Amino acid sequence: MRILHTSDLHIGKNLNDFNLLEDQSYILGRICDIAVREKVDAVVIAGDLYDRSIPPSEAVVLLDDFLSTLTMQLHLPVIAISGNHDGGKRLAFASRLYESQGLYMESIFSSKIRQITLPDAYGEVHFWLIPYADLPTMRGVLTGAAQMEPPDTLSGAYGKLFELNRDRVDFSARNVLVGHSFFARITNGSAEPDALIFSESEVSVGGTDIVDATVFDGFDYVALGHLHAPQKAGLDTVRYSGSPLKYSISEADRDKAVVIVDLGPKGQVSSHPVPLAPLRDLRILTGYLGELTDRDNLPIQNFDDYVFVNLLDEGFVLDAMNKLRVIYPNVLGIRMVAQDEEVLLHPVSTAHISKKSMEDLFTEFYEAARGESLGEEQAQIMEDVFTYVRRQEEGGAGA
Repeated sequence: MRILHTSDLHIGKNLNDFNLLEDQSYILGRICDIAVREKVDAVVIAGDLYDRSIPPSEAVVLLDDFLSTLTMQLHLPVIAISGNHDGGKRLAFASRLYESQGLYMESIFSSKIRQITLPDAYGEVHFWLIPYADLPTMRGVLTGAAQMEPPDTLSGAYGKLFELNRDRVDFSARNVLVGHSFFARITNGSAEPDALIFSESEVSVGGTDIVDATVFDGFDYVALGHLHAPQKAGLDTVRYSGSPLKYSISEADRDKAVVIVDLGPKGQVSSHPVPLAPLRDLRILTGYLGELTDRDNLPIQNFDDYVFVNLLDEGFVLDAMNKLRVIYPNVLGIRMVAQDEEVLLHPVSTAHISKKSMEDLFTEFYEAARGESLGEEQAQIMEDVFTYVRRQEEGGAGA
């Protein structure tokens, strides 16, 4: 069986003030092309299909188009789980109905790991799906399912989960696990040196949320999501596919890819990356303003690329952003290297604000202030509050 492994689509995400929907539509089309060219038998999406728990309608349409192309046009089974950015309950809507079309979506954490079985020339391949869940959620579900001490760590919670399910797994057969979290092989209580590559938007708090990847021992392949850089988590058969696009400045130098996994008879597993070329790349340019705007000697060829600029000029540079935008319309921000000062990283205009709903503005504020997305419950509270405020305003206007 040949599997295409991807994750962290983050459909609906903005990069600073730039809507990435066109870029995402393009790259999802390239993933479909790769699925055809590589003659894959199934597609695995390891979480974070959306960028937020309540995605904009355009993002919903794009994901629907992508999944429909894979399942209904290419006739490929798609196995997907929810990530920490997804609204699990929303993704679960009609999920059992979609299975008749070959879409297997597991988005609500359970103490009984969901199993999907697909046939191939060598027999059956069993897929085990673990959607994202935080520690409080896992504690509640696991202690409700069995008499046990509540686990203190996420790694402990995963250990308990596999204790409850290990007898269900036939390790003489071929098994693929799909998960979404921080995983690394832990030795003597700590992760292996340089075990994981993080981007600036991915934060592991003191390593307390890193799960020991040895819980996966015995599985033929482990398809992971959550980290945006393609990498292995200890073993070659335990892999993060990485995101299909560069979603932060810290990812500028990282190539993107999907992973093609070949499962032969039991014990024969191989994988290789297939690079993804974006519609617009993300680059960091460094130099003096005069050099970077010299039309006879420009540092890049695709001026529509997203660029972040490290300016070497000393002292105040008048109207630097607008001068750069004449050449590079998608400037994300400037860092004045001499002053060690970052400016206009998140340019906000009154026109930008006027086009946004209260919900979108609050969501942007929350993400900027907390460095994380609204959870599904938090997003629902936000909706309820703004609905109440609007009703109060309407009532006052009519009085």
